[in-house]
Amino acid sequence: MFHAVLAGFIDGALAGIGTTTDEPQPASEPAWRMRRLYVHRGLRRRGVARAIAAALLEDAANNVRMVTVHAGNDSAARFWEAIGFQQATR
Repeated sequence: MFHAVLAGFIDGALAGIGTTTDEPQPASEPAWRMRRLYVHRGLRRRGVARAIAAALLEDAANNVRMVTVHAGNDSAARFWEAIGFQQATR
């Protein structure tokens, strides 16, 4: 189930999307996961991902204290760390 599905537009064209769902891994408290954050390759580096992530985090803040992400590659990890996420230690 999605808690939020958001889209970002540039000049009326769909530029990116992002969603939140329940965190699938066991957690010490209720948590949501940001997922499916995608920005069209030709429209990247224009603040779309940051705007979508900020709006998703604002929505989540009204509902849970913990939001997670799964960075699938080094570039994604740098993005998430740049907006304040920290790598979890296991």
